[in-house]
Amino acid sequence: MLSILIIDDTQKKVDTLRNFICRKFDSIRESDIEHRRNTSDAFKLMRTRYFDLVMLDLNIPKKDKGKVSPKNAVDFLEQINEFGELIKQPAHILGITQMQGVPAEFRESFENSLWSLFCYGPEYNEWEDKLERKIQYLQDSKQRLRQNPDYDYDVAIINALSEPEHTVMMDVFGGDWVAEEFDGDKCETYYTKTLEKDNGERIRIVSVAQPQMASTASSALTAKMLYHYRPRYLFMTGIAAAVDPKECSLGDIMVAAECWDGASGKYKDGKFHPDPRHLNVDPVMINILTKAKKNKKLLHEITLASEFAMKKKLKDVRVHIGQMASVPAVIAMEKKIKEISEHARKLMGIEMETYGVYYAAAHSVEPRPKFFASIKSVSDYATVKKKDNFQDYASYTSAAFLKYVIMNGLDYT
Repeated sequence: MLSILIIDDTQKKVDTLRNFICRKFDSIRESDIEHRRNTSDAFKLMRTRYFDLVMLDLNIPKKDKGKVSPKNAVDFLEQINEFGELIKQPAHILGITQMQGVPAEFRESFENSLWSLFCYGPEYNEWEDKLERKIQYLQDSKQRLRQNPDYDYDVAIINALSEPEHTVMMDVFGGDWVAEEFDGDKCETYYTKTLEKDNGERIRIVSVAQPQMASTASSALTAKMLYHYRPRYLFMTGIAAAVDPKECSLGDIMVAAECWDGASGKYKDGKFHPDPRHLNVDPVMINILTKAKKNKKLLHEITLASEFAMKKKLKDVRVHIGQMASVPAVIAMEKKIKEISEHARKLMGIEMETYGVYYAAAHSVEPRPKFFASIKSVSDYATVKKKDNFQDYASYTSAAFLKYVIMNGLDYT
């Protein structure tokens, strides 16, 4: 489906063009074709709307009831080039004219920007064929772009909440993030940036925070981010609850090599009978993370860089790779933990979002992320009263570990 803007002050011509396009292309509806009578109103519209094709009358007024002149169309083209940051620049511009013998200066204005200009009217027999071929080409190229298996971004990072996970992660990666929104997706704000390695290689990263916790929200948000940015790798950072204080210390990093839905199952005879749905991280990704896990210098530097860790005299952070369960609510009851753990003897941690991220990644449209992994650090324990004083530190250790992996462990070719 294409979005089209016709800029023309002759209603009869506009109706003819709209009817022709809708008759030739079933996928284009009348509502997909906008109309403005002058360049000033068109420019205002293009501040908020993206168009695949703009059809610009050569002899057009600048304002409503103003004088028509080819110069207004030329000025409009210059505005698009000069003030592109103020508008959503169209994919293609097609000039339309009924003038016979168009002066070279006006024709060159289109040609210099590699735009097309064609003659319209009953005396021009080829205009319908030319317009149909142009729209068909734009439609086909847009479809091919969406089906292109290539990746657009290198890394996507999702966090459960803005505070503290996303804020801390962004700070760890550096503060020069750029906020982005999409016309058809005003529910979220995405943040992008570029990291540069010592060898000059540039890594494009996008991040986003969920508006609320739980796997339903994480799955929906992950699907949208994959659609918009087509990342090669997908990660989640943040905080989680460890099951056994003897195994995982506060601040330790937990990699969910295997994650399952802790709420999947049914209640029968007053007891919950789980029906876990397991999703696993690719073994190659696990190997990359395992190598980083064994890097004692890295883990010491991560700990040493934290004022909180120094003040608390914490031991060096450790990395644990194992099983995690995603549940729909915060759990702090030993009985409930025992029920969930019955079918996972080595359950490492519990949180609320990873399963949704893994499910969306595993079932996304092409190109699917090459690898995905959830890297969350211990902020508390599932079997005791919740505390918040380790949330910032846990958010930091998970993000710092991921940054090392992104900069040193992944292949972007």
